[in-house]
Amino acid sequence: MHRRPSYTAGAAMILVALTGVVTPRAYAADDDRAQRSAAVLRELVPSPDGPGCAAAVGERGEVVWEAGRGRADLATGRAITSKTVFDMASNSKQFTADAVLLLAGRHQLSLDDPLSDFLDDPPAWTRQVTLGDLMRHTSGIPDYQDLLEAKGVEVTDPAGQPEAIAAVLASRPEDPPGKRFSYSNSNYVLLAHVVEKVTGSRSRPSCSRSSSLRCTCA
Repeated sequence: MHRRPSYTAGAAMILVALTGVVTPRAYAADDDRAQRSAAVLRELVPSPDGPGCAAAVGERGEVVWEAGRGRADLATGRAITSKTVFDMASNSKQFTADAVLLLAGRHQLSLDDPLSDFLDDPPAWTRQVTLGDLMRHTSGIPDYQDLLEAKGVEVTDPAGQPEAIAAVLASRPEDPPGKRFSYSNSNYVLLAHVVEKVTGSRSRPSCSRSSSLRCTCA
């Protein structure tokens, strides 16, 4: 991701599938699940006074262990706990893409459909951009964060998905759609909107720039 992160200073997000980590030193000594999981976390984050992570173990859809280690903010010394909120950043893009592919498999949309089919008042240029262009980052659409900042909305200012989409639709692609790869968070903001439009099911607010603007979309 080419944008600067909005994490609290010193915090780092690490997604760890602890049940799938092969670390003989951590697992061989004790068969107790909680102790073994904690041992893996200590191995991954040796110092409790530096940047760390929150980790969890899930079993059949249920969280069976969770913990945090390290500091969420090095300046204040605030510790990471299992309840610490992290910016999901682009980790959610894969799920947005999967939702689109599931809908395509059910013939509720096609990757060849133009973006304009899913907008109430589409600008002319959206007829040339396909859902496949959005998914592959070949739409040429500029990043909504740059567009909002050009309007004086800083990355730490509150803004919602409607504001992000409005900024995108008021712009134009910087390159002809389908011609060049150019990473842009706008693509997945728009794909999240498409999923909501097709299913009639609205996701959790996905674009609060001060907290989770990069969740379902970026």
